[in-house]
This record gives sequence, structure tokens and C-alpha cells, in this order.
Amino acid sequence: NFGYCDIMDTGERKGWMEIISVDDLDSHMAAIGQAEANAGIVKQMFKDNPLHPHSRLLVAGCGTGQLFDYIQPSDLGDNLQLVLTDINPSFIAKTRERLQRFSGINYQTMIDDIEEAKMKGAYDGVLLVLVLQHVEWKKALASVMGLNPNKLYIIEQEQDQKEHAVTKSRKLSDAWRRYAEVANPKLVQRQELTDFLHMQGYQVKGKYEQKIPDNKTMYGFVFGK
Repeated sequence: NFGYCDIMDTGERKGWMEIISVDDLDSHMAAIGQAEANAGIVKQMFKDNPLHPHSRLLVAGCGTGQLFDYIQPSDLGDNLQLVLTDINPSFIAKTRERLQRFSGINYQTMIDDIEEAKMKGAYDGVLLVLVLQHVEWKKALASVMGLNPNKLYIIEQEQDQKEHAVTKSRKLSDAWRRYAEVANPKLVQRQELTDFLHMQGYQVKGKYEQKIPDNKTMYGFVFGK
């Protein structure tokens, strides 16, 4: 029992369920360079810290599956059982559409809330790309650790703490401007993340970072038991 009772901020939930559409998310993430940067980090993470063939990998908060515009499912490992989840049904539908371009993949998708994960059983790995800053991150990690993963692959965003996570000086679409008005992502600090997971028995196995536009850095960690 981790004792985290907070839930996802209501502005965040409204943003992801009602304001940001599939096209809004895809076009924005491509334009700011984060989709490609994150995909590159993910590919390197799994190359350096591979899962065994036929492992079960959870991609929680998978969004629209935009990752697979830049890498192939095989870049995550050999013959994996992929489970991809998100709270937004339209995002899940787009993820399925993207994955249908690839043959021979063993995957399933589910609508699920990472803070109250409904999945059962054990997973060998969990991939979280820009998820923790939008949720109560300790509660989310406690939820996925209930699946007993051997490895955690996590990517988050770093920037000037005084600035909003969505760069408001950019020309934003109406949807993203509205999102930035109702939601205020709380960026997760590297040290807090590593300290928390260290206390749960996870050690840092790999560190990654890449600078992107708007004076931001994407940072990644692979944690292993």
C-alpha cells in the first residue's frame, strides 16, 4: 500500500478526454520535435537494455501510437506481447490503425487509467513516454509496479521550471491553447524519480537525453530490479 490517494488533475483529464484530438496531438508532437526525439530514445533504450524474446511489454499512456511513425515494433524486442493502453478511446483507435501497418505483431489495446490500472498478471517491462507529468506520478508508478515488471523505460521532459510545459510563446492551435489554460503538467524531476524508484528496489540501468526546440530536454531512464 503506497498511500497515494490523489488522482489525475481535472484540467488534465478534461484536456486529454475532451480538448486534444488525435490530429491535435500528432501534429503538435511532430512540429515541436518531441515525437521523433522520443522515438529515438526509445529505440536506443531497448537496444541497450533488451527484453527477452516473447516478453510482455506494457506501453501505458500510449496516446495515438505516434511512436510507430518513427520506429517499428520489432525495435522494442523480438516476438514481444505488446499491450498498449490509454484513457482516450480515439487515441487507442489511432494506435490500432498505426499498428495494422506491421505484420506478425502480437498486440492488444485497452482503455485503461494508469493511476488505477485494471491489467492483471505480470509484465516483463513497462514503457512510459511523457506520461508521468500528466498524472499523479507516484500513484501511477505504484499502479504499474503492481504488475511486477523487471524493467521500467521512462521518458520525461525537462525545462525551466518557471515556464509552462506547453510553450505558450509558440503559435499554438486552438485546442492546445485551451489545453494550456486548463491543464498545468507538473514536470517530474530526475532525482525525485530515481530516489522514489530506488526505494522500490529499482536501479538505474541506462540514462538518455536529447535537447529539443524551445529550450527543453527529453530525458530517459531505464530502471531494473
